[in-house]
Amino acid sequence: MTKEEFEMTLILSILPSCADKLEEFPFRQVAKMRQNEVVNAIRKQDKLYMNTGNIEIFEQQLNIQISFLQWMDEAYKNTLK
Repeated sequence: MTKEEFEMTLILSILPSCADKLEEFPFRQVAKMRQNEVVNAIRKQDKLYMNTGNIEIFEQQLNIQISFLQWMDEAYKNTLK
């Protein structure tokens, strides 16, 4: 895997996780429309990337997503202390 492929995998791994969190945020009216546009664009790009990627890229993306979400949960728990 080239550095460019790795960086693309990293970016496209984190963005879907961010989109999940963005969908949960209670925006209203115009902000909600913009939120949906961003989320849809992320999902579209993720689908294109995953359809053209190989199993190694898919596994790396999944591992990065899991690690990123675990980090977010830990970071949140640390703010409660």
